[in-house]
Order: sequence, then structure tokens, then C-alpha cells
Amino acid sequence: MGFNHKISLNRALKRDKTGVREVVTAAFEPKYELKEHKLEFTGKLSTTNDITVGTSVRDLLGSGSKVEINVTKSDRDGINGVASASYKSDILALKGKFTYPVTPKRPIKINTEAVWHHNVSNSSYGGGIDVNLEGDIARIFAEGVFSHSAKDSQ
Repeated sequence: MGFNHKISLNRALKRDKTGVREVVTAAFEPKYELKEHKLEFTGKLSTTNDITVGTSVRDLLGSGSKVEINVTKSDRDGINGVASASYKSDILALKGKFTYPVTPKRPIKINTEAVWHHNVSNSSYGGGIDVNLEGDIARIFAEGVFSHSAKDSQ
């Protein structure tokens, strides 16, 4: 069992039609973890009226998996129920997220992403795809990465 918390303070300059203004925000994020049950309870409260309460379970769908359920509230997005599932191994990471708006006239959001990574001697390569569906708008992002490093033989 363990209780952790994070307190953050952010300062940013924002430019809009009226000019440049300074924005200072703070957030408190408690987390309570029951390690023996692979269960976690989280929350977030910020000065920007963002509130999140949720729970997650690790290894429920197999080793490397995580299932999360959250309720979020923000001035921008209203109130939402969010369910997500993810899987992570040495070479593959998958994630799916479904956001259901409780606030009327907001679109349902579905996000999926897959990332593949592989190492061979001095080279590393991988790729990923990210699909976002929001109402009747679909966005697909794809990327690939290759790197090579020379290792000192001495």
C-alpha cells in the first residue's frame, strides 16, 4: 500500500487578442496504490477548475496490461466518462481510449494508438500510428523512426 501526491505550479505567458498575459496555475494530484491487488486510485484538482477522479487495474487482461476508468470535469470539455485499456511489452505498446460526454451536445471521442520498436545490435527502428475520432472528424497520424549508433569497441 502506498499514498503519493504531486503538487505542481506552472507559469505561462499566453497571447490572445487583448495582448500577452501571465497565467499561473496549480494542481494537486493524490494517488493511492494497493500494490498487492495491482489497483490504483487517482485524482486531480487544479486552479483551472479541472477535476479528475479515477481508478486503474494492472495486468487484468494479461501481463503488461492496464485498464482505467475516470470521470473528468473541465470548463472547456464539460463532464466526461473516460475508459481506456493499454498493453505494453518490450517491443509493442497499444492503447485505446473512449470518452463519453455527460455534458449535452459534446461529441464522443475514440483514440487508439500503436507503437512498435525493435533494437538490432547498433540500430533501432520502429513506427507508430495514432487514430483519433471525434464526432464526424477523423485524424490519422503515422510516424517511423530509425537510428543507428556506433559503439566503441574498446
